[in-house]
Amino acid sequence: MAGIGVTFGFARYGYGLFLPHFRTEFDLSVSMVGFIASATYAGYLVALLLVGVLVGRVGPRPLVVAGGLSATLGTGMVAFARGPLTLAAGLVLAGTSSGWAWAPYSDAVDRLVPRARRARVMGAIATGTAFAVAIAGPLALLAQRTGWRAVWCIFALVSLAATVHNARVLPGGPHPPRGPHDPHLSGGVRIRWFLRGAAVPLF
Repeated sequence: MAGIGVTFGFARYGYGLFLPHFRTEFDLSVSMVGFIASATYAGYLVALLLVGVLVGRVGPRPLVVAGGLSATLGTGMVAFARGPLTLAAGLVLAGTSSGWAWAPYSDAVDRLVPRARRARVMGAIATGTAFAVAIAGPLALLAQRTGWRAVWCIFALVSLAATVHNARVLPGGPHPPRGPHDPHLSGGVRIRWFLRGAAVPLF
């Protein structure tokens, strides 16, 4: 919950919550606001694609840690930004964090949690976003002209703490082999899997 909270609730959605402060502080045009928002989403998508390739090889720990460090460094850059370029770079880096972190938790839950509890645990993990936004939203309303920087420093520190905790408890390395009759063992993912009728619900 903490890992998802910092990567989604703080690092990714913090931009929208604190946008009025950023526009005032850095004199951002509407075009720049849109460019930053688009770039943060593009970074999120790139991270998601890389996770899809890597999670089966390296396990959830390195990817969640990568997401946590992206959140930590990105929110730290935002807190100390003195110009729009540094601000944008920090926001884009922070925006990638949720892409790194989300999917690996499915693998971690599959390894660590008994089957009967997995759905409940995944649901609980997802609520981390709501808790983090419930904290960040009022802080955005209460922050004064320069007080937002202190809030983003807090975001960075909490992100670092969540990252350290996740690094300690999550498993690393490839997923242990499944049973011999598991269909996932039959040659890996193929493009043709997605070019058939049964794949339509995925799209």
